[in-house]
Amino acid sequence: MEAENSVHKNEGNASFVSLRDILTIFFKYKGLILTVFLATLVTTVIGTFLMTPIYEAQSSLLIKIGREHIYRPEVGAQNPSITVDREATINSEVRIASSEEVIQQVLEALSVEHVYPELMESAPRASTPLQNAVMKVKENLSITQVQGSNVIEISYKHEIPEIAALVVNTLVEKLREQHLRIFSDPKASFLEKQAQDYRAKLKESTSQLEKFKQTHGFSSHAEERRLLLEQRKEMDIILKTVQHEAEGLRTKLIGLKNQEKNIPRRIPLSSVSDEHDLIDKAKSDLLENRRKEKVLLTKYTESSRLVQELREEIQLIEEFIQDQENAISDRITTGTNPMYQQIAMDAMSAENQLKALLAKQETIKQQLADLSTQLAHLNTYERELETLELGVTTARQNYDQYLKKVEEARISEEMDQLKMANISVIQPASIPIHPIKPKKMLNIMMGFIVGLVAGFGAAFSSEYLRGAYSRPEQLGRDLGLPILVSVAHKRA
Repeated sequence: MEAENSVHKNEGNASFVSLRDILTIFFKYKGLILTVFLATLVTTVIGTFLMTPIYEAQSSLLIKIGREHIYRPEVGAQNPSITVDREATINSEVRIASSEEVIQQVLEALSVEHVYPELMESAPRASTPLQNAVMKVKENLSITQVQGSNVIEISYKHEIPEIAALVVNTLVEKLREQHLRIFSDPKASFLEKQAQDYRAKLKESTSQLEKFKQTHGFSSHAEERRLLLEQRKEMDIILKTVQHEAEGLRTKLIGLKNQEKNIPRRIPLSSVSDEHDLIDKAKSDLLENRRKEKVLLTKYTESSRLVQELREEIQLIEEFIQDQENAISDRITTGTNPMYQQIAMDAMSAENQLKALLAKQETIKQQLADLSTQLAHLNTYERELETLELGVTTARQNYDQYLKKVEEARISEEMDQLKMANISVIQPASIPIHPIKPKKMLNIMMGFIVGLVAGFGAAFSSEYLRGAYSRPEQLGRDLGLPILVSVAHKRA
């Protein structure tokens, strides 16, 4: 068991590499490490500086919701409507920009020889230089949407910075043109023809309507009918009011006749006194003194001299009034009862008013009969007139609608000719100054790291393949035995 443990221990020790071993290998193979490191680094540096630089030009576009997304029906009176899916709109523009047709238009505008002259020399027979150039542009072209916005970015890579910027700007221009061609709807001529047809129909319908009105002697059937109905409504209201008033007068007249029977015609009229004026003046003075008393009591007490004097005067006036009323000699006169006389007059007035209301009622009934006759005559022509007016209204609406559509179509065509699209250039492509490839510092750093790894890898591989021990400790660790003597030897 001890022997087996010793073997396992030796195997574990054999796989252990200490820092001293690493340093020993480093100093032993430093020439190899340096050679491999420098070879790798120099190769990387030379390759980096010999690589053809690649430049990238970029442009940003804003996709707006424009007239292209407004639905205008060609028939009917439906108002234009906007139905927009922002993501779908942006994706559509991206697909249009990256389509082979747009790229081909760009290459035709700039010429393949100017963009990729090498394709003109070595073009395979199976395809044309233009087709190869289109494929190459698609490989180096990137069109992406900025997340959460209506902005798309177009970038293109090329060995010549001027050509990279020129291709991007030309692509933007061709994208706008292609967008207008796709969304354009040249229908102004069709709409103009339709407008002329509806104008002729409107003229014919208007002529028929005017002829009908002149034949039957009225200009506006609806207006005349409305006036007659309003007059009949007013007459109905007046008739009901008159009937209600007449009924009220009948009831009133019956009541007055009954009262006239129950009230005596002659009664004592009044009691007359020669002293009435004097008593009335005394009562007036008494009322004034009582008012003064209340005013004085607000300022003085009841024991005040002024209050006492005023109360004595009030008492004298009251005694005078009492004496005068007792001394009056009344004389009684008789005559026609005023109430009876008033009731008789009211009854006569009610009879006269009732007669007038009954006469007015008959007149209103005759007027209502005349209005009904006129309405009956108007109803005879109602359907024909409504049909003619409806034809005129429909023709006018259609004509006005198509006139508006013609104007909109002309404006849209003019905007297409002026290349006014819903695509705005936020940032045109400028000539890039620095290449995106190769990244020299990154390549040199990677060459430095790879050179170190390759150098140490070569050193460790050489040490492993050599099959010898550089230090006595390695032998003792592998054998599991103590080393008694070691002899150093250095090669010349």
